[in-house]
Amino acid sequence: MIGGPTITAAASPDTISHGHGSVTVSGTVTGVPAGVPVYLYDSGTLVAQPIGTTQADGSYSGPAVLADDKYDVQVQASLVWSAASVGLGYTWKTDPTRVTASVSPADFRYGGSARATLSGTAEYEDGSTWLPLSGSSVYVAGGGTSAFVQTDAQGSFTWQYAPGGARTWLVTVGAGGSDVGLSQAGGTIHIAVPTTVTGFAAAPGSAGVLVMKGCVTESVPGFSPPGASHSLIIQYAASPSGPWLALGKLTLGASSSTCTGTAGSYFTGSFRARLASAYYRADYPGDADYLHEVSPTVRASMSVTRIMHLSVTPRTVSSGGDITVSGSLQQLAGSWRSLGQQQVLIILRPQGSKKWYWIHKVTTGSSGSFSDRFTDPVSATWSVEYDGSTTTLACTGPTRYVTVRGAASAAIAPGLHPLAGRNGQIARPAA
Repeated sequence: MIGGPTITAAASPDTISHGHGSVTVSGTVTGVPAGVPVYLYDSGTLVAQPIGTTQADGSYSGPAVLADDKYDVQVQASLVWSAASVGLGYTWKTDPTRVTASVSPADFRYGGSARATLSGTAEYEDGSTWLPLSGSSVYVAGGGTSAFVQTDAQGSFTWQYAPGGARTWLVTVGAGGSDVGLSQAGGTIHIAVPTTVTGFAAAPGSAGVLVMKGCVTESVPGFSPPGASHSLIIQYAASPSGPWLALGKLTLGASSSTCTGTAGSYFTGSFRARLASAYYRADYPGDADYLHEVSPTVRASMSVTRIMHLSVTPRTVSSGGDITVSGSLQQLAGSWRSLGQQQVLIILRPQGSKKWYWIHKVTTGSSGSFSDRFTDPVSATWSVEYDGSTTTLACTGPTRYVTVRGAASAAIAPGLHPLAGRNGQIARPAA
């Protein structure tokens, strides 16, 4: 056999990038005659492509298309010479990429059969120009599944998937050793998942109010519960079948150990009862991410109260004169009965004012009666207010007008205290 051959190889150009893989491979093979085939062997795909044949001086030259792989230039063995190989050196320039993508439609219902279509366009930068990234693998993921899809001649791609597993989606260009740089696009879609209202309760609080509380949780593992940006409506009705009326709105997001593992889904708030005996429920309206749900119905009862025999005397006094306010407080417990040891407020609306104030607090006796004597500071409409308790509703009495002669007109006289507003505030006398 002739001595072992040697090979040299070079690519021209020796720096290439995506879309510019066509090069000329040339070199010299020694130790072989003219006309011996020379091959370019891709060690990644295990595919050999012919370059040309050796000339009389041992030189060879021919076109080749390179990708982001490793290559060897080879001559095969014969009966008179052995095989020879040399690595082809070149530099791959990684081009920047960009990708735009979207999912359509954007709204789904959990458990439905509709499929989402993820589509977009990938580009790469060639110098200062952005060109379609054609014939390239793009990694797509959504709904708990993923795949590689190919871009077309315009750099466009599309993929359909079942969206039920997750709201997020992602597209990656240049993944898995690609010949271009890495870029990504991602986003979310809406999947309306079932919800459950748990632990709903309407418990008597202080001052004739009911304390509402509970949790709104998702019913599908892997999805987070509604959070602080969500709210629900507390409703009440005289019958368990309705009609249902709105009592007020509560926002999720309070902290409570009763909602362990679902932080932000707890709600609580206080409302003054509108009926002595009523049914209550929490109505969560839902949105694009959560389905509508209504809590189980609960019942809460409180005793009706009333102010009887209200007397304000005299009805006309001189400046600095005294008046006496008296009456009795009763509750309905089978029949009307005295309600003793309860605090009532003596209230007034000064002439020229639209607001009510309290001036004295008195406590009812065992017979439910009360009485207080004090200096009348201003001409005003007078009444009495009972704020209720954990078992009784609030109420106000009838009105009585008293004129103070010789007193300067004042919308707010000394010693008056504004009546604080509150949810479901009781209806005070209009005159």
